[in-house]
Amino acid sequence: MPDQPEPKQPVVPQPDVAFETSEEFWEDYANNVQFETSVWDLKFVFGKVQQPKDRDAFIEQYAAMRLPWPQVKLLHYYLAAQLAAHEAINGRITVPPAVLPVDPHVFFKDADTNPLQRQIVDAIGPVWERFMKELADPLGLFP
Repeated sequence: MPDQPEPKQPVVPQPDVAFETSEEFWEDYANNVQFETSVWDLKFVFGKVQQPKDRDAFIEQYAAMRLPWPQVKLLHYYLAAQLAAHEAINGRITVPPAVLPVDPHVFFKDADTNPLQRQIVDAIGPVWERFMKELADPLGLFP
């Protein structure tokens, strides 16, 4: 029996919304982002690498922002779209090897015996593999 297509959800018209900047609005720069998760949201903790002459380098965390998961899903799309457009116009962005994400199969060492770690590796492993493949083969020439 053929699969039935899922019924489409009705599209709710979005009102025209004007954007205004509050008096408390601020802008800054981050070259480090850490994440904290909960059932309700994803917290982004922003920081900057500091390299003082009199001590070892460190990350100075200075701000955090929480986004609910539906907004994170939308952000995922919009970040990917912005990155694709930027690279189409300006060329590929390279990522230094020192900051590449660790293979989740290596990071979650107990995945063979820990069901939660296995579930996480099964979920993020393919994401990591696609990311690494795209860095190595940006034009998709090698299957």
